[in-house]
Amino acid sequence: VVPTKLLNKSFSISQFNLNYLHRYDTYKKAILFIIEKPFFGWGASTFTILYFLKSKISLTTHTHNIFIEIAYNYGIFVSLFFTIFVLKLLYESYKIVKINNKNGIDNINKFWLTSSLCSIIFHLNDIPYYDGKINLLFWILLSGLKCIINEHRMINLKKVSGY
Repeated sequence: VVPTKLLNKSFSISQFNLNYLHRYDTYKKAILFIIEKPFFGWGASTFTILYFLKSKISLTTHTHNIFIEIAYNYGIFVSLFFTIFVLKLLYESYKIVKINNKNGIDNINKFWLTSSLCSIIFHLNDIPYYDGKINLLFWILLSGLKCIINEHRMINLKKVSGY
């Protein structure tokens, strides 16, 4: 027995229209709001009201993307600063993990980097950041990446100085 709801959804894919997706509409409206106030943003907790006034679709509490959310709340420069900070941490720790992987050591750092990357990817589609425990976990993962970078620098410094 095949569920009828599943069949109906499967056949409606052929009539797929991006404009009818709630998440797409949320992203689109958020970007339009950012364009209106790009430098200082609209301030925290205002998205729900503005989105409802502009779309009349439904109440949504946030933009569902961490980088768009920061740009909406605080402006493009703050979002760029945060984005560059996170990407730099990911890139530098990736280089270190890649070097150590060639030497056959450091699986913990590989797992740490993977967990951080998964958390960041998850924040691109939803913002569990507003849950305190996940917020804390997110920052612990980022600080762990910073520790990987600092540890690598200290090891290189000791090699250069001869200790």
